Amino acid sequence: MVFSKVKVALTLCCFVLAGFLLMQAASAQQTLGGIVGVVTDASGSILPDVSVKVVEEETHLTRTAQSNSAGSYAFPNLPIGTYTVTFTRDGFSTARFPGIVVQADRTVTLPAQMAVGSVTEAVTVEANPLMNAVDTTNGYVLDRAQIESAPLPTGSFTGLAILSTGVSAELSGGTGANSGLGNQPIWANGQRDTSNSFQLNGVDSSNLFNGKSTSQVASARIVNNTGVGNIGAGGTQQSSASVYLAIGQALPTPAPETIQEVRVNASMYDAQQGSTSGAHIDLSTSSGTNAYHGSGYFRRGTDWLNAAPFFFKQDDSIPANEKVPQLHRYNAGFTLGGPIIKDKLFGFIAYQHVHVSDQEIGISRLTVPPGLTDDRSAGTLAALANTNFGLTGDDAIQPSAVSPVALFLLNYKMPNGQYMIPSASGVTPTQNVPFNASIPGTAYFHADQAVADLDWIANSRNTVALKYYYQHDPLNAPYAYSNVPGFTQHLDAGSHVFSINNTTLLKPNLSVVQTIGFVRQKAYAVNDQPFGPSQAGISAFGSTYFPGISIVDVLGNGNANNQNPDGLYDQALNVGPGAFTQGPFTGLFQNRLMPSANATWTIGKHTFAFGGNYSYTQLNIRNQRTNKGMISTADFANFLEGNLSYQNNDFTTTTFLVGNANRYYRANQVGSYFQDKFQVKPNLSLTVGIRYDWNGGLTEKHGNIFNFDPSEYQFNTACLTNGDESSVDCYPNNGFVIASNNVQATPGASKTTLTGRQWGFGPRIGAAWQPKMFNSKLVVRAGTGIYYDRGELFTYLSPGYAAGEVTGGPFGVVQAPPFVNAVQCNPDDPQPTVASACEGPFSLSTPFGTSIPNQPTGKAADITHYLPTPAQIENGAQMFSFANYAQDNKLPYTINYTFDVQWQPRNNLAVEVGYVGNLGRHQVIPVPFNQAGIASASHHINGQIYTYGYAVQEAGNSFCFYNCAPANLPNGNPYLATYEGGNIDLRVPYLGYSAESETYKAAGISSYNALQVHVEQRMTHGFQIGFSYTYSHALDEQSGMGLFYNGNNPLSLRDGYASSDFDRTHVVNFTYLYQLPTFFPKTTIAGKITDGWTISGIAILQSGQPYSVIDYSGAVGSIYYGVADGITNPIVPLAPGCTPQNARTGVSGAFGAPALKADCFTLPLISPGGLGGAVPSNDPFETDFTSGQRNIFRQSAQKRTDLSIIKDMNINERMSLRYTFDIFNLTNTASFDVPKDNVSQNESYNGFPSLDQAGNFFNEPSGLGYVTSAIGSPRQIQMSLRLIF
Repeated sequence: MVFSKVKVALTLCCFVLAGFLLMQAASAQQTLGGIVGVVTDASGSILPDVSVKVVEEETHLTRTAQSNSAGSYAFPNLPIGTYTVTFTRDGFSTARFPGIVVQADRTVTLPAQMAVGSVTEAVTVEANPLMNAVDTTNGYVLDRAQIESAPLPTGSFTGLAILSTGVSAELSGGTGANSGLGNQPIWANGQRDTSNSFQLNGVDSSNLFNGKSTSQVASARIVNNTGVGNIGAGGTQQSSASVYLAIGQALPTPAPETIQEVRVNASMYDAQQGSTSGAHIDLSTSSGTNAYHGSGYFRRGTDWLNAAPFFFKQDDSIPANEKVPQLHRYNAGFTLGGPIIKDKLFGFIAYQHVHVSDQEIGISRLTVPPGLTDDRSAGTLAALANTNFGLTGDDAIQPSAVSPVALFLLNYKMPNGQYMIPSASGVTPTQNVPFNASIPGTAYFHADQAVADLDWIANSRNTVALKYYYQHDPLNAPYAYSNVPGFTQHLDAGSHVFSINNTTLLKPNLSVVQTIGFVRQKAYAVNDQPFGPSQAGISAFGSTYFPGISIVDVLGNGNANNQNPDGLYDQALNVGPGAFTQGPFTGLFQNRLMPSANATWTIGKHTFAFGGNYSYTQLNIRNQRTNKGMISTADFANFLEGNLSYQNNDFTTTTFLVGNANRYYRANQVGSYFQDKFQVKPNLSLTVGIRYDWNGGLTEKHGNIFNFDPSEYQFNTACLTNGDESSVDCYPNNGFVIASNNVQATPGASKTTLTGRQWGFGPRIGAAWQPKMFNSKLVVRAGTGIYYDRGELFTYLSPGYAAGEVTGGPFGVVQAPPFVNAVQCNPDDPQPTVASACEGPFSLSTPFGTSIPNQPTGKAADITHYLPTPAQIENGAQMFSFANYAQDNKLPYTINYTFDVQWQPRNNLAVEVGYVGNLGRHQVIPVPFNQAGIASASHHINGQIYTYGYAVQEAGNSFCFYNCAPANLPNGNPYLATYEGGNIDLRVPYLGYSAESETYKAAGISSYNALQVHVEQRMTHGFQIGFSYTYSHALDEQSGMGLFYNGNNPLSLRDGYASSDFDRTHVVNFTYLYQLPTFFPKTTIAGKITDGWTISGIAILQSGQPYSVIDYSGAVGSIYYGVADGITNPIVPLAPGCTPQNARTGVSGAFGAPALKADCFTLPLISPGGLGGAVPSNDPFETDFTSGQRNIFRQSAQKRTDLSIIKDMNINERMSLRYTFDIFNLTNTASFDVPKDNVSQNESYNGFPSLDQAGNFFNEPSGLGYVTSAIGSPRQIQMSLRLIF
């Protein structure tokens, strides 16, 4: 006896030690559930010493317990399954409760009332507990039958997550290659889509790359600079080209046939779960049982019965036979489970193969120079450019001046004999149909998915589960990066998940669960190339990779002699992966090891749960864009002449990267908790817990992490008056910090470079009360708690600038100095840079010059050489720009609070009505820390006494797009033209650094309030329904959608506090399943035909998301960012007399008429001499930010109904066939994207207005309010046949 107690004590001590040493900030690895309750007699009096036994009905796992002095009993840590619960006590009839379903992360409350009688008398009670009378968790669980009957276009479990109240997602994009696995973004109870966690068999598969779950993104407002590919027909966003947007392809996504349970905890989960504040979505794959069971299935979908996408129908350039894109999709797989040793060892295996080929993104719709024919001689091409661009006299292109590179590309033929750059079709490009050529092709998506599970019941006290999941899902897209063939994208994605789970019952009231898990995920993109640079006549320092070429304007902007009557602006052509995208040769490989230990100990009325978890994550970024290069040229005429764009031509550039851009990030995360579920009374449960989370910052294997410490930055003010100092003289300390484990480490820095608190304590308390007057049919619950979120993600280290201008976008940080150099030389004024001596000549033949690039040293001091002196800044020198995750950031968190009432009037019906609210703090927001200040005569900034972002020119220079004839300021000095416009670069807080340098700052706030209703009716008379309704409002200052700050002045965050970008006022979900009645005996022919039919479906109706009208062409905020605002999306204000209501036209914007009135928008112009004399008195062009007005408009509501018609046919007692006919978007209802909200009121991005242009410099916002893309797929149909045994 003493030995037993000592053993228990030692075990607990070891466990507690493990709880603090083996901890992780991901949620506790729960794949187990429980049963609790109170035993009473017929009068309601407590019955102690009742023997309680649970037996799993399929594996015969048996556990026993005894009710305590309070009549309470508990079975924690039960494997999921269906149990029979038996109660016995002398003097009472035995009570037997069969069919009690135990779900993971859920505790069934099963009260038992025993009648006086003989133990040998057994009373069977039918019970179906649908309420949670134990804690305050909000969410739901779907079992295998519900999962298999739900119509899911791609089989993704994320399509089921939206069935929970408080949860919304984008509609499914369909079943094509661009959709891939079909994983959707999920927003839960006012939290960002980066705040969710995903677990498979207790292993956290959330990523530290960007925290998202999307396989596809359809909305145009999200994709800017994420590496997205060419826009396809009908406004289709080729998001599969971007690892950032298609990261969900690496998310473990088992086939529905292999999933036993899907659990969604949307809010107020207890202290056992943590690390993120959004939804916790957990999957458990199936296990074997004592009966052999399995299936073989085949699912097929083609375009035969599909409807045409809405905007394919509107596009007159698409031939009738291509209106419905060709699509072939099939899934084939099997499942097999059963006993290896009866009652002891069980196995389950499964495999599925998916094949998709389609032409939604398989056909290139592109714009080529109008009039381009198969005559590709130099003379014909020169004449074409002269005609289209109105070039005459000395400006005309001579045949001898045509670049050999351009001639090679225009004459190159593919193996099929067709020109790589096709001839024009004769169709005139318009705003609605901007294409005049097309090239056939096919996109392919494949997936192989496998499951192998073993479950071992060692004895009644020990169970072990080993589970493995494999997924490989590559995609090939012929025109993801290039408008022309030969540069096919290959996205290699997949995952592995392995877990071992051991549950030990140390005593009847004490159990321990030990888990170790491992997950590996990958997503990496490359592209083919039909030829190398040398074949094309390009010198690229020995590189064998053809640097893609972006021709920014193939039509001719604003020229009266061209063939562009609709005024299309910068209609581009990409030959290979050009300067518009940084998608290829980027990706990630994430590995995570996760041990955990958790215990549950019941003592009297208390059930204590405590434990700890640890995870070690390797996030290996593979970026092989170095030594490849990319090229930009302004238009077709310049392309023919071999001329280059060196910087900021529609946010593109000509660049060659050198150095090592691969990174090997590491992160440690820890979590521990202690919790007490106190059964105060038989009808009152109180849960009190506290959780500790530590989300360790990212480190890098070689210390290749930098940061910026403003307190260390030093500038020598003597440089403002003397013009001969060097950068080293002007900047004694550039403020850059290098991690401590780098050989060039900054003294005093840590491995993460962070100084802010990356940990927090989260107390949680909740109560569940069953008023006796309602006979256990009503539960009232309330709770509150603090939930921490991970702050630092990899993509929070990179600036969001347009990809071509600087090393921005999701992978920008690994392409930036001091670890990588970028060769960018101005062909018109080549100046030596840190990366290159910039020796010419410069042309398409030698796009990066002839100087061998300089290799980076990795020294923080090297950044100083990138910082221009004040004298150089005045002459237009390029500033250095970067992004960082602020050193002093603390963990984001939310304070949740809920109140709800659950009512179960019948065994098969439950109704829940509740309120959910939360407040968010320390939300991460990209903030430009170096935004220019307001200089005036009374407030000098670095010697500047005026504030202007435009370099105003003397009258008569309206076609000047550089500083040709600067006007004089009121003090007699000429207007300056610094790199970012006007005198912006001399008004920044940290000279030398770009105004567009940004820091991801944990400074935002958010709030959420919701009324939620859920009704669930279990199967009754063949009918089962679920109904969820959420009426809510989410508010914040930034929503984490896209890479840019959306709002007004980013230094005044509270001014942008408004509806979240993902806010939906109303969300309605309705699920149903109806089994038609039996009409004839099953053995008859009529019975075989008419019986066994089932109809199931999901209907979704949800409000559209809010949006703002934005303009970053200098028409808003010019005094801060000039005409090339690559960091914020500033809001265009409403004109006087207009409101959000009357600014709308009343139409969606998708049927030829705009959704918004262009004349209801204006400019936030600053009067000459405004801002207290800060703006020059002769400058009528400057603009400020507006105030408020963020997200005052809302896109059209979205609706969709998916339906499955199911026919079950029995072959014999053990075998049956199931046929399904799935219709996705049954009514073919089109749901639309946000109308065009990105306008350019300075359409040509002209930073040099002429004095005689006052009053007519800006243009009315064109294209505003027109919808050009859909959200969700048109009607698509699949059929399947499944053999079940």
